[in-house]
Amino acid sequence: PNILIRVKDTKPPKITKLDEIRINDIDIETIDLEKYFQITDQYDNNPRVILKFFDTELNDESSLKKRLSKGEKIKFEYMAIDESGNSTERFNCLIIPVDTIAPNIEVVDLEILDADSVIEKSLKVVDNFIYQCNLNKNYYICEEEVDYDTFNNMVQRGYLGKIRYQAIDLAGNTSGYYYQSIKLIDTTQ
Repeated sequence: PNILIRVKDTKPPKITKLDEIRINDIDIETIDLEKYFQITDQYDNNPRVILKFFDTELNDESSLKKRLSKGEKIKFEYMAIDESGNSTERFNCLIIPVDTIAPNIEVVDLEILDADSVIEKSLKVVDNFIYQCNLNKNYYICEEEVDYDTFNNMVQRGYLGKIRYQAIDLAGNTSGYYYQSIKLIDTTQ
Protein backbone atom coordinates (compact mmCIF):
# COMPACT_ATOMS: atom_id res chain seq x y z
CA PRO A 1 0.00 0.00 0.00
CA ASN A 2 1.10 3.52 -0.81
CA ILE A 3 1.12 5.93 2.06
CA LEU A 4 0.58 9.61 1.39
CA ILE A 5 2.03 11.94 3.94
CA ARG A 6 0.95 15.58 3.80
CA VAL A 7 3.00 18.13 5.61
CA LYS A 8 1.07 21.13 6.82
CA ASP A 9 3.14 24.32 6.73
CA THR A 10 2.42 26.28 9.89
CA LYS A 11 5.57 28.38 10.12
CA PRO A 12 5.85 31.85 8.63
CA PRO A 13 8.64 32.75 6.24
CA LYS A 14 11.70 34.65 7.40
CA ILE A 15 12.39 38.16 6.08
CA THR A 16 15.28 40.57 6.50
CA LYS A 17 14.32 43.32 8.94
CA LEU A 18 15.04 46.83 7.66
CA ASP A 19 14.35 50.04 9.57
CA GLU A 20 15.30 52.25 6.65
CA ILE A 21 16.22 52.15 2.99
CA ARG A 22 18.49 54.87 1.60
CA ILE A 23 18.30 55.48 -2.13
CA ASN A 24 20.28 57.97 -4.19
CA ASP A 25 18.19 60.48 -6.12
CA ILE A 26 19.63 59.24 -9.41
CA ASP A 27 18.36 55.70 -8.64
CA ILE A 28 14.77 56.63 -7.73
CA GLU A 29 13.40 56.05 -11.25
CA THR A 30 14.46 52.40 -11.12
CA ILE A 31 13.55 51.68 -7.49
CA ASP A 32 12.30 48.17 -6.76
CA LEU A 33 11.51 47.94 -3.06
CA GLU A 34 11.04 44.18 -3.08
CA LYS A 35 14.71 43.64 -4.02
CA TYR A 36 15.75 45.05 -0.63
CA PHE A 37 14.10 42.16 1.21
CA GLN A 38 15.39 38.60 1.35
CA ILE A 39 12.65 36.11 2.12
CA THR A 40 13.07 32.41 2.85
CA ASP A 41 10.51 29.77 3.74
CA GLN A 42 10.87 26.17 4.84
CA TYR A 43 8.44 24.79 2.23
CA ASP A 44 7.39 27.57 -0.15
CA ASN A 45 9.88 28.47 -2.89
CA ASN A 46 8.14 31.77 -3.68
CA PRO A 47 7.15 33.62 -0.51
CA ARG A 48 6.13 37.23 -1.14
CA VAL A 49 6.65 40.57 0.55
CA ILE A 50 3.57 42.72 1.16
CA LEU A 51 4.08 46.50 1.32
CA LYS A 52 1.57 48.96 2.79
CA PHE A 53 2.20 52.70 2.69
CA PHE A 54 0.92 54.84 5.55
CA ASP A 55 0.12 57.68 3.14
CA THR A 56 -2.99 56.60 1.23
CA GLU A 57 -2.14 58.96 -1.66
CA LEU A 58 0.76 56.67 -2.56
CA ASN A 59 -1.36 54.32 -4.59
CA ASP A 60 1.04 53.48 -7.41
CA GLU A 61 4.72 53.32 -8.27
CA SER A 62 4.76 56.64 -10.16
CA SER A 63 3.36 58.61 -7.20
CA LEU A 64 6.00 57.01 -4.96
CA LYS A 65 8.81 57.95 -7.37
CA LYS A 66 7.46 61.48 -7.76
CA ARG A 67 7.43 62.10 -4.00
CA LEU A 68 10.85 60.51 -3.45
CA SER A 69 12.39 62.54 -6.27
CA LYS A 70 11.42 65.72 -4.39
CA GLY A 71 13.27 64.50 -1.30
CA GLU A 72 10.29 63.36 0.76
CA LYS A 73 10.83 60.54 3.22
CA ILE A 74 8.21 57.80 2.88
CA LYS A 75 7.14 55.44 5.68
CA PHE A 76 5.62 52.04 5.03
CA GLU A 77 5.08 48.70 6.70
CA TYR A 78 5.94 45.30 5.30
CA MET A 79 5.57 41.62 6.02
CA ALA A 80 6.27 38.32 4.29
CA ILE A 81 3.65 35.70 3.46
CA ASP A 82 3.95 32.18 2.10
CA GLU A 83 1.72 30.03 -0.10
CA SER A 84 0.01 28.52 2.95
CA GLY A 85 -0.98 31.96 4.24
CA ASN A 86 1.53 32.06 7.07
CA SER A 87 2.86 35.58 7.57
CA THR A 88 5.48 37.35 9.58
CA GLU A 89 4.67 40.19 11.91
CA ARG A 90 4.50 43.65 10.34
CA PHE A 91 7.60 45.83 10.39
CA ASN A 92 7.96 49.55 9.77
CA CYS A 93 10.51 51.00 7.34
CA LEU A 94 11.43 54.48 6.17
CA ILE A 95 12.65 55.26 2.63
CA ILE A 96 15.19 58.09 2.74
CA PRO A 97 16.13 59.71 -0.57
CA VAL A 98 19.78 60.84 -0.67
CA ASP A 99 20.48 64.09 -2.52
CA THR A 100 23.53 63.80 -4.80
CA ILE A 101 22.61 66.44 -7.38
CA ALA A 102 23.93 70.00 -7.02
CA PRO A 103 21.51 72.92 -7.26
CA ASN A 104 21.47 75.25 -10.26
CA ILE A 105 21.26 79.05 -10.36
CA GLU A 106 19.64 81.11 -13.08
CA VAL A 107 20.59 84.81 -13.22
CA VAL A 108 20.24 87.63 -15.69
CA ASP A 109 22.39 90.73 -15.97
CA LEU A 110 20.55 93.87 -14.94
CA GLU A 111 20.39 97.50 -15.83
CA ILE A 112 18.19 98.94 -13.10
CA LEU A 113 16.92 102.09 -11.46
CA ASP A 114 17.03 100.85 -7.84
CA ALA A 115 19.56 98.15 -6.91
CA ASP A 116 17.91 96.76 -3.78
CA SER A 117 14.44 96.14 -5.17
CA VAL A 118 15.27 94.02 -8.22
CA ILE A 119 18.43 91.99 -7.64
CA GLU A 120 16.87 89.17 -5.61
CA LYS A 121 13.91 88.93 -8.02
CA SER A 122 16.25 88.32 -10.97
CA LEU A 123 17.74 85.23 -9.35
CA LYS A 124 16.32 81.72 -9.35
CA VAL A 125 17.81 78.77 -7.47
CA VAL A 126 16.61 75.35 -8.64
CA ASP A 127 17.23 72.09 -6.80
CA ASN A 128 15.84 68.60 -7.31
CA PHE A 129 14.72 68.33 -3.67
CA ILE A 130 12.05 70.54 -2.10
CA TYR A 131 14.26 71.89 0.68
CA GLN A 132 15.56 75.44 0.49
CA CYS A 133 19.18 76.01 -0.54
CA ASN A 134 21.66 78.37 1.07
CA LEU A 135 23.04 81.04 -1.24
CA ASN A 136 26.57 82.43 -0.89
CA LYS A 137 27.15 85.86 -2.43
CA ASN A 138 30.37 87.72 -3.14
CA TYR A 139 30.38 91.29 -4.41
CA TYR A 140 32.84 92.73 -6.94
CA ILE A 141 33.61 96.19 -8.30
CA CYS A 142 36.29 96.39 -11.02
CA GLU A 143 37.09 92.68 -10.50
CA GLU A 144 37.96 93.33 -6.82
CA GLU A 145 35.92 91.71 -4.05
CA VAL A 146 34.20 94.23 -1.76
CA ASP A 147 31.65 94.11 1.06
CA TYR A 148 27.96 94.71 0.37
CA ASP A 149 27.92 98.32 1.57
CA THR A 150 30.88 99.25 -0.67
CA PHE A 151 29.28 97.39 -3.57
CA ASN A 152 25.95 99.17 -3.14
CA ASN A 153 27.66 102.56 -2.78
CA MET A 154 29.82 102.06 -5.89
CA VAL A 155 26.91 100.81 -8.02
CA GLN A 156 24.90 103.86 -6.93
CA ARG A 157 27.81 106.00 -8.17
CA GLY A 158 27.68 104.39 -11.64
CA TYR A 159 30.25 101.58 -11.39
CA LEU A 160 29.52 98.21 -12.94
CA GLY A 161 29.06 95.68 -10.14
CA LYS A 162 29.17 91.91 -10.26
CA ILE A 163 27.73 89.44 -7.82
CA ARG A 164 29.05 85.88 -7.66
CA TYR A 165 26.53 83.32 -6.45
CA GLN A 166 26.94 79.74 -5.30
CA ALA A 167 24.05 77.60 -4.04
CA ILE A 168 24.46 74.85 -1.46
CA ASP A 169 21.66 72.38 -0.85
CA LEU A 170 20.80 70.66 2.43
CA ALA A 171 22.96 67.64 1.53
CA GLY A 172 26.02 69.86 0.93
CA ASN A 173 25.97 69.64 -2.87
CA THR A 174 27.28 72.90 -4.33
CA SER A 175 26.48 74.55 -7.62
CA GLY A 176 29.12 76.13 -9.79
CA TYR A 177 29.71 79.86 -9.58
CA TYR A 178 27.24 82.11 -11.38
CA TYR A 179 27.90 85.79 -12.04
CA GLN A 180 25.46 88.63 -12.41
CA SER A 181 26.36 92.10 -13.68
CA ILE A 182 24.56 95.04 -12.07
CA LYS A 183 24.54 98.46 -13.76
CA LEU A 184 22.50 101.36 -12.41
CA ILE A 185 20.84 103.49 -15.09
CA ASP A 186 21.30 107.22 -14.65
CA THR A 187 17.89 108.80 -15.28
CA THR A 188 18.96 112.35 -14.28
CA GLN A 189 20.48 113.20 -17.67
